[in-house]
Amino acid sequence: MTYSKEAFLEHLKIQWYRPELVRYVPDALPASALAALANEQSSQDAPLGFTGPTAIVQYYLVLNSINHQFWSLNEEGAMVRYVHDGRVGALALRAGIDRLVAERGLELASPLTVQDIAYYFGDIPEPQVRCRILNQAFAKSGELAHALVADMQDGWTVMEALSIAQALPLGYTDEALKKAQLALYMSSQSLRSIGIEVPVEFTVFADYQ
Repeated sequence: MTYSKEAFLEHLKIQWYRPELVRYVPDALPASALAALANEQSSQDAPLGFTGPTAIVQYYLVLNSINHQFWSLNEEGAMVRYVHDGRVGALALRAGIDRLVAERGLELASPLTVQDIAYYFGDIPEPQVRCRILNQAFAKSGELAHALVADMQDGWTVMEALSIAQALPLGYTDEALKKAQLALYMSSQSLRSIGIEVPVEFTVFADYQ
């Protein structure tokens, strides 16, 4: 299946849009505001001092493969936020990934265990699931990152996000390709910090409880 951004959005609209629950008003935001958002330039430092584009992309493929569900329910049914080493949610996850990659690299000598997950991430929800996801991400993200870097001068779109979901199905299965697009967007921002511009054209790729 080949998606343009417009075709992908139409697919999501058919699958998910429920007018009785939410009203979609495409002209509510002025065209000037949309243009300003599209042209906004920002960057973030490359993770862990990486200077090679493939390593940067691979890092974000690994990170975002488990970038979800930072809460669990306690015995009373109340929501409990994920906290580790004084950090909350995604910040705690990022710190754990940084420590893991700094100590063991992007090419693991041996698969991670559930005990490794506890060591690097503390009491993170669904540790067994995250362990399986990370092992797949570490094993396959290097080759995928190489392919994405090879194509980056042509730009990244939902098609590249779809390729991530196909290569790393355990971590990137959501139909809207939110995490895959987020991984590519974060990669593009870090690549800008080392002087590499990657044209991107994505849909909305984040949501929050």
